[in-house]
Amino acid sequence: MKRFLTKLIGSMGLSNSTHADIATEELRDVLDRSTESGRLRGVVALVADHSEIRFEHASGEARAGVPMKPDMLFNIASMTKLVTTVAVLQQVEAGDLDLDVPVDRYLPELRSIQVLEGFADDGSPRLRPARSVPTARELLTHTSGYVYEVWNANAFEALQRGLVESLFAGRPALDASLAFDPGQRWEYGIGIDWAGLLLEAVSGENLMGYFGSHVFGPLEMIDTAFDIPEVTMDRVMTQFGRGPTGLTELPDQAVPGRYESTRFYNGGGGLSSTVKDYSRLLRALLNGGELDGQRVLSRSTVNQMFTNQIGVLDAGVSDTQMPNMSNPIDMAFGASGRWGLGFLLHPDGTPNGRKPGSASWGGIFNSYFWIDRTSDICVILATQILPFYDHETISVLQEFERVLYDVTEDHSH
Repeated sequence: MKRFLTKLIGSMGLSNSTHADIATEELRDVLDRSTESGRLRGVVALVADHSEIRFEHASGEARAGVPMKPDMLFNIASMTKLVTTVAVLQQVEAGDLDLDVPVDRYLPELRSIQVLEGFADDGSPRLRPARSVPTARELLTHTSGYVYEVWNANAFEALQRGLVESLFAGRPALDASLAFDPGQRWEYGIGIDWAGLLLEAVSGENLMGYFGSHVFGPLEMIDTAFDIPEVTMDRVMTQFGRGPTGLTELPDQAVPGRYESTRFYNGGGGLSSTVKDYSRLLRALLNGGELDGQRVLSRSTVNQMFTNQIGVLDAGVSDTQMPNMSNPIDMAFGASGRWGLGFLLHPDGTPNGRKPGSASWGGIFNSYFWIDRTSDICVILATQILPFYDHETISVLQEFERVLYDVTEDHSH
């Protein structure tokens, strides 16, 4: 692995080597072919180890007539969840939060939570009291019973009947019933959105303020925020929808918001970032919770993040109720999936090269990351496309992964 990275860094002009390296060329080629063929409009990818960035390349267009650049800002959507999880775990380390007590200790509004079991013949919801109030650990691991209407049939029907607010409605969207009793199964949902409210209640700071002082500041993540300043709006990637005729630009309202001084900050999504900025968080986790002398979590807490938290439950697979928002997903790519704290775990690795124990997740606009501690690499590949789990993006992601690990293995022998 180290020999591979040495050759890779040499090819990027970061050493005295003048020999072009096949790894850099092959990885660039994967990205360039995807945009030249029209499969993707624009894509940016980065590979780093715990100490530095080893590969970064942008291909295609950010929008019509504007070339994609590595520092383009993209809506990282649910990649926000890892930031929220890190912040919550900081409060656990500080002794201000217990992962395993019911969260109504901190959020009294969750004391009388209900489970939606379905609908009666007249369309009225069949509700019953939940058997328990979720713990913070259940919120963070998608075992709380909170779900998304994008993937859950009852939640989607409740939305259609006007019984709940859309996930795009901000704070009111969180006032939903559970789909099942806490701890019963894994299902992707708004649990980490509630964890964001939990963090605010415990810390006394709003989410952006806390992230800024405890995560983004220490890690020098200068481009990561909920609100994009006017001065950097020209770096925002346009979002596209894939329909029967290919990729078309989404309406303006899908572009991340300009600066707003007061609004609801969401622990489950909404941050914008660059691949370089986000890689600083991933590199800190690769390095046991510290980057450039700034520690954001203890090594033992980071090890817990990479430890299965959900036992024998399966994670990462969901059908879709809203095909315009998401295709059916399999974030474990056909392998087994579990959940740690902040991300999906691949206990057996993936078919395309990630080692057992690797972690990953993504954002609904088809941005993806993974962390492979065994190989000492983290990877981000980002587009801005709906629906989620776009087959062309997944194909490019998997080809990029195969090429990266093929070269890694070649140079490790």
